[in-house]
Amino acid sequence: MSEIDPRAIVSSSARIGSGARVGAFAIVGDEVELGDDCVLEPHAVVRGPARIGRKNIFDSFSSVGGDPQDLKFAGERTELVVGDANRFREFSTVSRGTTQGGGVTRIGSNNLFMAYSHIAHDCNVGSHAVFANGATLAGHVTIEDYANVGAFSPVHQFCRVGRYAYIGACTVITQDVPPFSRVVTERETHCYGVNTVGLERRGFDRERLDTIESAFRLLLRSKLKHFAGPRTDPRSTQWLARRPRTRGIYRVGRARPAQVNSSAPISSPPVPDSSAHWGLIAGNGQFPFLVLEAARSQGIDMAVIAIREEASPDLGKIASRLHWVSLGELSRTLELLHEEGVNRAVMAGQVKHNKISAPFARTGSSRSSCSHCR
Repeated sequence: MSEIDPRAIVSSSARIGSGARVGAFAIVGDEVELGDDCVLEPHAVVRGPARIGRKNIFDSFSSVGGDPQDLKFAGERTELVVGDANRFREFSTVSRGTTQGGGVTRIGSNNLFMAYSHIAHDCNVGSHAVFANGATLAGHVTIEDYANVGAFSPVHQFCRVGRYAYIGACTVITQDVPPFSRVVTERETHCYGVNTVGLERRGFDRERLDTIESAFRLLLRSKLKHFAGPRTDPRSTQWLARRPRTRGIYRVGRARPAQVNSSAPISSPPVPDSSAHWGLIAGNGQFPFLVLEAARSQGIDMAVIAIREEASPDLGKIASRLHWVSLGELSRTLELLHEEGVNRAVMAGQVKHNKISAPFARTGSSRSSCSHCR
């Protein structure tokens, strides 16, 4: 027996299957055949002519079986055919067919239509497909079994998406997508500096904004790389991430609204592991100096392996143990680290890509230039 809320609107020409449930203010239109165990949540709408299979779920404010969004449509009798166990999430929409496209929109079984997804007129959707939020099919599109259409991805009319294909989010599809393939649009994301206006509105004063802008110049515009330490013991590198006196880096992560008492004492950094013997592989820029300064404030004497083509000679003024190597001298670098007893190492500073390949290009230009070939 079906369960129909007295506040629902069900057409006299509709047929409701056994075990179906129709919630408050849901609408079941003319010539709708609703299969067994289907569920219409409150405010869901299913219009006809439509033949709906078993165990389909229509969430609140979904609209399935509406008129096609086609200017040529003049009220002709067209229909929607849906299989079993599909899920239509909030605000998803499915249109019936048009006479020019065969008159039928078809959907298979076990599909998921997430919020705001749209299936246009005369589409043919297979089974076990996933339509992420905002995925949109124009008219006459075919989606084969197990395809995945990413969020906010429109598919142009008359296109076909092959089985097991995956379309990444925000990808515009204007041609057929081969089966078993992955398709994604090119993405370029740019950072245009500090959100100064927004931070001022949140009470950030000029001094704090200057600190954040300094951090942006250091970490982003100068193209410095973040240092990377071993992952075996995360606690062993906490002193680098939490050092309070490193200008512009620490404060960005701990920025607080102006009304909060910023004079509260900062917790002391953890005591470094006494068994750790640190080494620094230094490239160009200021980041190696910041790492050395932070280490020295913690009583850590770092052995420095400086890259001759990149690192600043001024490292010799603050590093008590400094060795110079050229690009490509990996074996020599490892030997020096071993000689210094280093068991923990970080890399800081940039090494330009064109310089990385330079030594190999020089040695490979002539057989006689390689000492191993003489």
